[in-house]
Order: sequence, then C-alpha cells, then structure tokens
Amino acid sequence: MANKEHLVLLKQGVETWNQWRETHPEIKPDLRIADLRGLYLKGVNLSKVNLSQTNLSQAYLRGANLSQAYLRGAVLRSANLSQTNLNDAHLSMADLRGADLNQANLTMADLSEANLYLADLSEANLQLADLRGADLTRSDLFAADLSKADLFAADLSRTQALNAKFNQAILTGVCIEDWKINSDTEFERSLCDYIYLQNNLKQRRPINRTFALGEFTKICQSFKQSNFPKKPGLSLITRIQETGFF
Repeated sequence: MANKEHLVLLKQGVETWNQWRETHPEIKPDLRIADLRGLYLKGVNLSKVNLSQTNLSQAYLRGANLSQAYLRGAVLRSANLSQTNLNDAHLSMADLRGADLNQANLTMADLSEANLYLADLSEANLQLADLRGADLTRSDLFAADLSKADLFAADLSRTQALNAKFNQAILTGVCIEDWKINSDTEFERSLCDYIYLQNNLKQRRPINRTFALGEFTKICQSFKQSNFPKKPGLSLITRIQETGFF
C-alpha cells in the first residue's frame, strides 16, 4: 500500500511535491495501489517512484518526469502522458488504453504485455523499448521511433504506422492485420522470422518456414517503391498476399 505521508504530500500539489523531492533526493516515494484518478500533475517529478498497480486513469501528467518509475500493472486509461519522460520506466502489464503518449520519451521502457489499445504514440521515442506481447491494436504510431525495439508477438492490428521507424527492431511474431504503413515507414535491418496476418495467431506467414535474413525488410521496401499514397496508407497484408514470397 502507498505511504500515507507521501500520498498526502502529492495531493498538496505539484509545487509542494517537487520541492520535497528536491530536498529529500535520498527518499524513494511509495505510491503503490494509490487512487490518483484525474489528478492534475503537470510537470510532476515521479522519477523512480513505486507506482505499481496505482490508478492514474484520466490523470494529467503532461511533461512529467517518470523516468525509471515502477508502473507494473498500473492503470493509466485515458491519461495525458504527452511529452513525459518515461525513459527506462517499468510499464509491464500496464493499462494504457486510450492514453495520450504523444512525443513521450519511452526509450528503454519496459512495455511488455502492456495494453496500448487506441493509445496515441505519435512522435514518441520508443528506441530500445521492450514491447514483447504488447497490445497496440488501433494505436497511433505516426512518426514514432521504434528503432531497436523488441516487438516480439506484439499485436499491431489496425495500427497506424505512417512515417514510423522500425529500423533494427525485432518484429518476429507480430500481428499486422490491417496495419497501415506508407512510403516513409522505415524497416532498415529489422529482424523478423514470421508474422501473422490475423490476430489470435492466425494466417502465419511464411507458412512452413521462416523469413531469410533481411527478407521481410525487402518485402516492405518493395512496397515503398510502388509509389502508393502516403495517406491514408495501405494495408501491409494486402501487399503481402499479392507477393510471391510465400
């Protein structure tokens, strides 16, 4: 459970809280399982704070510092996390449905098995992030940087990935049902053994083998050379089904 003194301090306002953090850098605040729904916490310093299973639904956290915060199993539904610093934060199994993560710094963040359904990750920095098994269904990845991220078995169904960067990312086992990309989506040296064209592990491609090294990247690049429109994008499934790669 949350430390009651820490909880009282936070609810006194961001200015009071941040001053206390600055005065007592040796203290690691404990806000576990706290109910912080709808709080206005713009610019708050929650770096290294234990927020596991805390309810931050609809909280306003724009520009907050959550670097190395522990948010395993936290509820952040429809929270405003735009421009937040979530570098190296632990968000495994967190509920981020409908959250605004526009321009957030999520480098090296652990988002494994997180629920990011309908989340806005446009222009977010997700380099080296752990997204294994994450649900990114209908999320917005416009111009997001996922270079070197691990997306093993992530669900990218109906994700908008226009202008996104997947350079050197691990894409093995991802579901790309109605995934949208465009000519500015980058896949340089991405790693992928196989994909699924439908969720629930249906329509595996290739069916009876794995992609050769660089094969998936070549497929994506061949689509980019087809001069298809940048907007509204195209379904990669349609292109893959039309190829002779399988």
